[in-house]
Amino acid sequence: ANKEKTNFFINIAHETKTPLTLIENYLNSYISKINIKSNELHIIKENIDMLKRIMINFMDLEKLKKGHFIYNNNQVISLSNFIKKKIEIVSKTASLKNLTLNYKIEESIFISIDPYAIDRILNNLFDNAIKYNKEKGEINVELYRTGNDVKLIIHDTGIGMSRDKIEHIFKPYYQMNHYKRNIEGLGMGLYIVKEIIDSIDGQIFVESILNNYSQFTIVFKNYKN
Repeated sequence: ANKEKTNFFINIAHETKTPLTLIENYLNSYISKINIKSNELHIIKENIDMLKRIMINFMDLEKLKKGHFIYNNNQVISLSNFIKKKIEIVSKTASLKNLTLNYKIEESIFISIDPYAIDRILNNLFDNAIKYNKEKGEINVELYRTGNDVKLIIHDTGIGMSRDKIEHIFKPYYQMNHYKRNIEGLGMGLYIVKEIIDSIDGQIFVESILNNYSQFTIVFKNYKN
């Protein structure tokens, strides 16, 4: 019965992703044609993107749970450039929510990973940093080399987590409830993040203090030509 339910929701996710992609494509085309910067249009686009990410996360999670590896991590990318481009996109959403995004990115850092995989990682971590932040809070991003490794730090001045929550956040479908703010996560994103990082022999560490901050630190292997 559980398998049938899961397959049913996977089919729904596939069917939903297609019209969302069409809507997104036409919206992007419209925005390009009228060449106007509108907060309302950006909010519409951001929420369409969020719905697509939820669908993709669900499909990726079920594939990973079944042991189906879905990324080609033999590709080499410029992590420095990738993160800077992602920050350009994220900063618009952050500013709409009165958040300040600070970053310090060391240049010419390369790692071996599928671009789609690192995109999943960054989307999930930035989404959380925005969603669980405080009014007029900050998101601080650092990327730098340390020996043979590369460290990526994403720190937010948000509502934080208790120690007992941290122990479970990488489990599939573990939900984070924040009753005062009526926020509940679906529990997919961080599981996917952890699975990807494990697959490239990386590490992820979490520090958090309730009502104060959360910080995710990812350690990658530095790629050298």
